[in-house]
Amino acid sequence: MTAPRLVLLTAAAATLLLAGCTSPAPAPADDTPTPTAPAVVSLSDLEFSIDSPETLDALQTARAELETQYADYTGACTAADAASGAEGPCVEGVLTTLQKVNGVKTVFDFSPWSAEDFASGDYSGLTALQPTVDAIQAASDNGSDVIDHCYYVLGGDGCEAEVQGFLDLTKQAIDTMTTWER
Repeated sequence: MTAPRLVLLTAAAATLLLAGCTSPAPAPADDTPTPTAPAVVSLSDLEFSIDSPETLDALQTARAELETQYADYTGACTAADAASGAEGPCVEGVLTTLQKVNGVKTVFDFSPWSAEDFASGDYSGLTALQPTVDAIQAASDNGSDVIDHCYYVLGGDGCEAEVQGFLDLTKQAIDTMTTWER
């Protein structure tokens, strides 16, 4: 056998040997995400990558205070009572209810979780709490508007509807919070 043929056969054999040692190319991946249905879980089932038992305890405490205040207020007063402009327990009840709504909001505001953590979806627990954050923010914003319009101008036009709207948003926030409670 001549030297060029031997070199050619050796090169061909080496190519075949190397081809047998490499892994096959991976199949192309399907980049279409599979939609998943959100699941309601209890707070105790959630696992936080940036665990903060103190924050979770503070959240439970603030929630309980809001529920108690809301029940006390709505058991004794109506939106019409609060909107009348008469000083007393009903006006004070709306103000205290807003304070308790903001108490829950403050726990979130000063928690170790950032807005980016909630938005990323990387933390299942935080994602599960996002509806609560949104509901509390809506009630807080609305409550501030009620105070600006109805209590700096006592008995202002439309205050009954505004107070009732605030109480409705507060009730929605409490209902939303029950999705992660216990």
